Amino acid sequence: EYLKALYDRIVQNEIKMDGGGIFAKGAKQGYLKKMSDNMQWQFRWFVLSNNCLHYFDNEKQDRPTEIIPLEGLRVTRGSQMKLHISGVSSHEHPFVFCVHDPDGGKVKSVRFVEGSGSKAGDRDRLTMCASSPEEMEEWMEAISLSIVGNPFHEIIKIKKEVLMKDKKRRRQLSKQVKAERKVVKKTTQKVGKGLRVREGSGGGRVR
Repeated sequence: EYLKALYDRIVQNEIKMDGGGIFAKGAKQGYLKKMSDNMQWQFRWFVLSNNCLHYFDNEKQDRPTEIIPLEGLRVTRGSQMKLHISGVSSHEHPFVFCVHDPDGGKVKSVRFVEGSGSKAGDRDRLTMCASSPEEMEEWMEAISLSIVGNPFHEIIKIKKEVLMKDKKRRRQLSKQVKAERKVVKKTTQKVGKGLRVREGSGGGRVR
């Protein structure tokens, strides 16, 4: 629902490529190769804006074909992903990079389907290819900055930090309780042993 609302808001507000819309002021834009669902490379016009990656069939298209919100995602070089995909060759396509979920989840998106409006979708990763190492680095840096600057991503990060602190406190408390139990057990054993010794000594003196 969030993804559909995002796309509908863009369409209803007529945010387009030309004029003064957000796409005209995108943090980064240009042509990249994109790996399609059927494992084919396609040239697409990409615009990075408002913590989302948008792509169009071409730069003249006024509305995005697909929108990928970047919260919680990560951008990584293809060589580090160890991709085993038909059509992704490190020799033929050396400047491949991917947007993916670091926790192994799906990359959510919303697509525009002609005649039926917006449709939510997902994929394992969004695989793209630049034309040069400089272009790849520029895109990766821009996407990384967009992810870091995303308020949703910051909220997720804070929640994870709080959970880690809670886990750490629970571990410390558990260790403290175990240590106290050991002390109590040793004290109880010593007291019990002392009582038995006194009882044994007292019993020997009684005639």
